[in-house]
Amino acid sequence: MVNKSGAIDQITPSVGVLIFKGSAVLLVKHGKASEHIDNVYGLPAGRIPVSETEKVTAVRELFEETGLQTSEGYLIDFPHNIFYASIKRKGNRLELFSFKVFIGVSYRGELRATDETTPQFIATKEINKYECLPNVKEAIEAGWKFIHKND
Repeated sequence: MVNKSGAIDQITPSVGVLIFKGSAVLLVKHGKASEHIDNVYGLPAGRIPVSETEKVTAVRELFEETGLQTSEGYLIDFPHNIFYASIKRKGNRLELFSFKVFIGVSYRGELRATDETTPQFIATKEINKYECLPNVKEAIEAGWKFIHKND
């Protein structure tokens, strides 16, 4: 992507996982050990290392940030699931991310908090009450529409 000065910004590829439970969605609240600003909500997500595929990273990040386990076969790649955003990080720096979102259709385990994140299911109709990272609300809406397209 080209910035205001005409230079090309480095895009950091990342993936996230949408988990719906009834009419609620799983979000993580970022804490002190996270590189994100404290108390901002996002999907379980992270950067894609060169050594991993998108789905391997998504499975790993879901477990690391929430305690929930899934497998690559339970991640749905749906249309219009890639987003771009400049995200403010700690230290007042901006970083440009691509964000590919999968829908997790099956998982096991119990939610657990870490120093980086506190996971919780939040009613989708309440999302606007929370400060979320850029494109999180759009990703939730796109995933929700895909799942309920035949309702």
